[in-house]
Amino acid sequence: MKRLFAVIFFVLSVFTISGAQTQARLELDNSSSLTIFGSTNISKFKLVLPGDKFPGKSFSFTYQQNQNKISLCQNRLALEVNNFTSNNRIALNGFLKLIKSKTYPVLDIQLNNLEIISPVPGSNSINGKAFLNVTITGVTKQYQIPFSSRLENGMQYADGKMRISIRDFGLIPPVEMMGMVKTSEWIEINLHIVARISL
Repeated sequence: MKRLFAVIFFVLSVFTISGAQTQARLELDNSSSLTIFGSTNISKFKLVLPGDKFPGKSFSFTYQQNQNKISLCQNRLALEVNNFTSNNRIALNGFLKLIKSKTYPVLDIQLNNLEIISPVPGSNSINGKAFLNVTITGVTKQYQIPFSSRLENGMQYADGKMRISIRDFGLIPPVEMMGMVKTSEWIEINLHIVARISL
């Protein structure tokens, strides 16, 4: 997971660099977060994995850029699902039960590559798409996540968002209270990264 974050932010700060494999170092800030938004027919809920629960704060990684495409190796990101928090304890417990957290305690994300949209001259922002594999309950699916990033006061800020169906992973939306409360199959995953990157 940490390599995924590193890639997304690093790409923004080294967009003009290309060629052979390059080493970089990323320092994650605790203000980073991964948030899952979901809903039932009667309410909405939010699950948050705070930055201080991300696996590792400082690490090195290798990337290779070919024009607007950046590829990474050994980029598996493993997030412990029991580190999610929520003000809605019922929703959190239901989420952990749904994804079988005792059997599958880790949510895996593998970043394959990034495609960068050419930045506007004079702008400190970059937009692009991240191509990745997400593994939940042992089932892996491929997704594209649009993201944006900006450099501000020496820190890189990046945000990505995607909407997926839990049915993609063979999960059935739970129904509670004799059918009165139905959970939507759709969830939105938001990734907010704050980091310092150095070459």
